[in-house]
Amino acid sequence: MIKIQVASVDSLIIYFADVISKENSLKVKSAYKCLKALNNKAFIEIIPSYTSILITYDIFLYDFYSLKNMLTKILDNLSIEEESSQNLIKIDVYYSLEVGLDLQRVALHSNLSIDEVIKLHSSKIYDVYAIGFLPGFAYLASVDEK
Repeated sequence: MIKIQVASVDSLIIYFADVISKENSLKVKSAYKCLKALNNKAFIEIIPSYTSILITYDIFLYDFYSLKNMLTKILDNLSIEEESSQNLIKIDVYYSLEVGLDLQRVALHSNLSIDEVIKLHSSKIYDVYAIGFLPGFAYLASVDEK
C-alpha cells in the first residue's frame, strides 16, 4: 500500500515501500512512467528514488488533498512492468587509481586485490535504482557482497 505525505508547500512524496529491492524498484519505475504519461501540466517535477517518488506541483492548480486523492486512485490500480533486456545500456568504465579514489580502500576493506575488485564489479549486469547528483552517477543494485 502506498503512503502519500506532504514534503513541502508545493511538493509531496509517494512511499511505495520501506525496503530497497528489485520488486519495489519496479513499482517505482512503473509509477514514474504512469505519472509521466499523464502529461499533467501541474507537475513541475517528478523525481523517482529507491522506494519513493517526489512530485513538485503547481499550488495554483492543486492542493495537497486533491492531488493525493487523484494519485491514490491512479496508483492503487498500477500494473507493475517487468524489466526487459531491451532496456540494457552499456556504460564503459575506466578503472585507475588516479580517478578511482576509493578503489584501493575498497580492495583493502574487502581483502581483495584491485584486479579482483575490478573483475567482480565488471562481471555482472546491474539494475540502476536511482540517478545521482552528477551525470552518469548511478546507484546500482545488487553489488557483490565481497
